[in-house]
Amino acid sequence: MKKRVFKYRAVGITLFIVQVLILLLFAEGSYISYEEFSISEGFSLQNFVLVFSVAIFITALISLFSLGFRGKKSILLLNINYAILFSFFVYGYLKNVIQESEAPEDIVSFSIIFLVIIALFFIANFFKQKRIEFFEIDEIGTQNLN
Repeated sequence: MKKRVFKYRAVGITLFIVQVLILLLFAEGSYISYEEFSISEGFSLQNFVLVFSVAIFITALISLFSLGFRGKKSILLLNINYAILFSFFVYGYLKNVIQESEAPEDIVSFSIIFLVIIALFFIANFFKQKRIEFFEIDEIGTQNLN
């Protein structure tokens, strides 16, 4: 019997492709943020973006390997990746609110991004393969008096 992470193969392929896209986007973002990185400023918002983008890149890479090798912790790693991704976009939204640069396009784009991340989180958790554990096969059908 093959190791399976998800009930359906299409779900695994879809999440794998999405993880590849996230990996590529945040690899590019990490590189751009690294070029703009400045130690002399100390702690700045741009340095905070670098930390977030590197964290998302690393978790996307680890979860991509875990999905590829059908590891036991694939769902957990996907959840961690989506949580960091969600918090990154919440940070971006709050930064726009604080700077009072809320355009209607920004609200729509953030709403779509939030809905996509929530949908990915739901898909990863709803369609995961349930682990069946056989405890005592000899006791099937007997009464448990505990």
